[in-house]
Amino acid sequence: MLQQGSKNSVTHMMNAMNTVLHEYILKVSMPFLDDIPMKGCLERERDMTMNGNGCRRFVTDHLNDCEKILSKLEKVHLTLSEIE
Repeated sequence: MLQQGSKNSVTHMMNAMNTVLHEYILKVSMPFLDDIPMKGCLERERDMTMNGNGCRRFVTDHLNDCEKILSKLEKVHLTLSEIE
């Protein structure tokens, strides 16, 4: 959550998110303030399955990307809030 009333709070937040998630920016995600949108799969990858177990490859890849981002946030003691 951004500190209210501070002149540079948005800049500090973006700098922090870019620093923490620098290895995933453009490859997996492009954080903006407190949002972390995740990239989806390419259209041609939607039909591929993984190891014949019925789980599509793009689903497994997306779950792995989510795990990487969440692990990185946890490592630096950042938390996420649920928005209703």
